[in-house]
Amino acid sequence: RPSGEKGRSAGSSSCQQRIWELEEVMEEYLKRCRINLSDKSRLIQDSFRLENQFSLLLTQLKACLLGGDCDSRSLRHWACGAAFHTQMLAHLSRLEEKAEPFSARAALDQYKQDLKQIIPAYRNYRSNTVVVVKCRGVLLANLDPCREVPEDGTMTGLTVMDRETGKSVSIPLSTMEADIRRRCNDSDHNALNLDLITSDQYAQAYLDHLFSSKGPLAELENYFTQIDERLGMQRYDKQSKSKNAIREMTEQRGEVHLSDMVEGNTEQQKIGAKEIGEWTTEHTDGAASLKLSIVETQPEESLSQAD
Repeated sequence: RPSGEKGRSAGSSSCQQRIWELEEVMEEYLKRCRINLSDKSRLIQDSFRLENQFSLLLTQLKACLLGGDCDSRSLRHWACGAAFHTQMLAHLSRLEEKAEPFSARAALDQYKQDLKQIIPAYRNYRSNTVVVVKCRGVLLANLDPCREVPEDGTMTGLTVMDRETGKSVSIPLSTMEADIRRRCNDSDHNALNLDLITSDQYAQAYLDHLFSSKGPLAELENYFTQIDERLGMQRYDKQSKSKNAIREMTEQRGEVHLSDMVEGNTEQQKIGAKEIGEWTTEHTDGAASLKLSIVETQPEESLSQAD
């Protein structure tokens, strides 16, 4: 199994084990759905069994996150697993011909509450991985590795380093000043000495942005909101579906569409048999939209906001 990108923390062995097990149950669930498309009773039995396993694993992974192993990779796996579990429950609701996916909504509400508990643990973890160094003379990114970092002289910028990813981003002083001029009037800008702001304060400013309403953590919360909205559009009309509804909903243009049973009939939501593997990879690898790394969050847009 992949151990993650180089330089990225994989969390404790217990946390990693939960992630591997989630991936295995997810893969098995998708396989059983494809195998039993023509046997509704068997499909419901398998779905119940695997949904229970998946739910327990998510609870165990949450415990790992709250216990101090809340790195970015593990958080993404938990978030994507929570979304996948919600879809499993919605799938079951449609198989059972229920009018609305009440169990899926209840699970999603619980995951929203869980996320509120997890975010402080993630911030505590990230506070120990982000380091800001003031650059003097030249930016660290342009320094000869054999040379010592200057401790005296005029500040020329910042270098933000992320111990989790092993990456760094350099921000020239001119970029910071230009951003301040854009936000403040000239008199305020002239009175501000950016060198008086400590490295810890710059690091705190980066974390404040990361966890603000405009940062990537807000995108993660919005990820759950979008799922909630999709669930709100799901309805099942028994009178409009025949006894062969499962196959009618899943066979179109010679392809089998699993998510028609999960999310309705909109083209955007259809996942063909050929795409199931890709969909699984997207969810287990952390969904590219959940941006939590230092490079993806563009600290040059946030560090100059320090007050």
